[in-house]
Amino acid sequence: MWKSLFVLALTLVAAEPPASVEIRSGTAPVCGVVRQELMRNWQTFHEAGSTTTFTQIAWHESDHLESLPPELQKAQESQFDFDNDGTPDRVFAQGFEDHYMQGSVLLVQPGPKMNDSWFVPCQLDAGAIAFEKCPPFSQDHDEAGFSMRGRTSSEKILFRARYVTLTPFRLDGTTFLAVEGSSEDTRAYVGIIKPFPGKKSQPMCLLRVIHKR
Repeated sequence: MWKSLFVLALTLVAAEPPASVEIRSGTAPVCGVVRQELMRNWQTFHEAGSTTTFTQIAWHESDHLESLPPELQKAQESQFDFDNDGTPDRVFAQGFEDHYMQGSVLLVQPGPKMNDSWFVPCQLDAGAIAFEKCPPFSQDHDEAGFSMRGRTSSEKILFRARYVTLTPFRLDGTTFLAVEGSSEDTRAYVGIIKPFPGKKSQPMCLLRVIHKR
């Protein structure tokens, strides 16, 4: 799986466990599991094959790239129940590292047609953004993104779609999505989201990582 720019930028810091990981919002069991894993190994979402409480998704080179837009021709593929409806989905994942995007995207195809697809993180936005209008295909919605609330009303973290890394994982038969920001105001936070059928999702928890000085 691709390496997150977020992790690469913090290689020296991430070499040792963080000083603490706070759950800023959320009480679901997955929140405590993720907190424990991040305390043990800050790179837990990015080290392929590492031992974790949750199940990492296995990715492989895709044989279906001809059906994807040119911008996704380096994508990797996996099949698993992304939206928790009991049916496996075909999921493509690609990372970006350029002047426009620093992070990753997921293209989820629950059906055989492209117009059935769910493109995240862009289509996690509260506004209904068409697939072809999302970054990196278009610059019409540069500020597309979604926010997660913390412990206080003023703690509202905006994850911009162009600057987040997404890592799906499985826990107790359920798929969750870890969201990590690469911008200055989001890089200390990890959001956990649960996808649902119908291109819907629910924020489960927001965590803040404090590194040793």
